Amino acid sequence: MRTRGRAQYSKGSAEPECDSELLTLVAEANASELEKRAAKLAIENEEFRQRVLGGRLRSVYVLDDPHRLLSEAIVLKRNRADVAEREFTEARSLAVYLRRQDADPLLKVAWPMALVPLDKDSAVLAMKHVKGTELGSAVVRSNRAGSRPPLDKYTRAIDFLAWFHAWAWRKGSSEPRRPVALLKVATSIAASWKRLGFGSQDSNLLRELLVEVLPKQAIHVRKKDAHPENWLVGPRGEVALLDLESTAPLPVYYDLAQLLDDYPLCTVDAGGMLIRAKLVDQYKSSLARRIPEIRDELMAADPWPIVCGFVLYRAAFGLVRLSRAMARGDATSSSALRSFGERRLHYEQLATWFIENAPTTGIGQCATQIAGMAAQS
Repeated sequence: MRTRGRAQYSKGSAEPECDSELLTLVAEANASELEKRAAKLAIENEEFRQRVLGGRLRSVYVLDDPHRLLSEAIVLKRNRADVAEREFTEARSLAVYLRRQDADPLLKVAWPMALVPLDKDSAVLAMKHVKGTELGSAVVRSNRAGSRPPLDKYTRAIDFLAWFHAWAWRKGSSEPRRPVALLKVATSIAASWKRLGFGSQDSNLLRELLVEVLPKQAIHVRKKDAHPENWLVGPRGEVALLDLESTAPLPVYYDLAQLLDDYPLCTVDAGGMLIRAKLVDQYKSSLARRIPEIRDELMAADPWPIVCGFVLYRAAFGLVRLSRAMARGDATSSSALRSFGERRLHYEQLATWFIENAPTTGIGQCATQIAGMAAQS
């Protein structure tokens, strides 16, 4: 950092007090501590707290940079104090882990700069990460332009997802178990369809069929919440992972299904399914290599029927979520409305595809129910 010149003082005037610690940090070019101090000063400003950070928990604010003076995006995230503290610690832990494992240097973690308490119950986490485009937006743009899908970015994100699951792995947790969390998700999805106006018969049948496509027992990994809006693509091919809040265990491959089909990355035809299968194999091989404890079981099993079942979960969830959002008027621009429509069509196509191309009878029945309900919504 450079100073622009010395302040001028009139003869006999008292020199203003200086912050000696700040001067030392500037002299030493201690960027990390200067960033931390700047974040704390902004967050602790009373007016800023009341007008900006006074909103609900889990609010996220990105610092405006209209003149493009910053090389990275600065994000302020308000949350419960314990959640913010955990994300601060874990983001640093994950970054160190990737470096020690000699992972691809283009895999980036949102770096926590400072953690500032707001009150006894909440805190603000200040982070910086690469400036970029959400992975989902990259898919939408490529589809509208008629260009090739960003498979290279997804390949890197899938590699990152395997690294994340390996980092979060706890030794001794390899015993397969019942996917209880997804049983609850099935109930929640069915309830959402009922709130949309469907009767108990349809919503209860949907829940039963969603439960039917679940594996009876599954290895569990830590949930990432891996939808494409939680990844950023930087200008030099960087892929940044966002949001480390979730800690619940989920069956292996569920995060992958969410990443692959929450946006229309691949076409819904034989060629698109082949691309999906290759990406699934990439993830399986990467995870098996990084978690030797589950290597044999992962490599021996065919993940495709499991992934297809999870894709139907995402389709059932996505269809009702988009239908309710459109009914509320959440799409406030023609571009957003078009994006909603493109994603809805994608989910409908997935359900229709699996009616005729289901790897199991249960998946075909579930797809039929989802497609029928989608046609009425």
